[in-house]
Amino acid sequence: MQKFWIWSVLLCTAGAAQGEDSILLSYYERAPYAVRQPNGAVTGLTADPAAAAFTKAGISFQWQLVPAKRQIANMESAKTLECALGWYKT
Repeated sequence: MQKFWIWSVLLCTAGAAQGEDSILLSYYERAPYAVRQPNGAVTGLTADPAAAAFTKAGISFQWQLVPAKRQIANMESAKTLECALGWYKT
């Protein structure tokens, strides 16, 4: 599981080394995986490890609530420096 998070962060941050300000960390609310708290923080089973990985790596990120289908479209178009949280391919 740890290798998964490392690869996720590496793949999502490829542009970060090229001088981008911060990564947009897209999520959609789905308890217990990612839930926005009253203070604006996003927590959960996938949100907490992702935030910890970005923070530990010193990479700035911003949470953005995005519907699932739009996240897929954003990833396919690759127009922004963005990481979609909690996706896996079966």
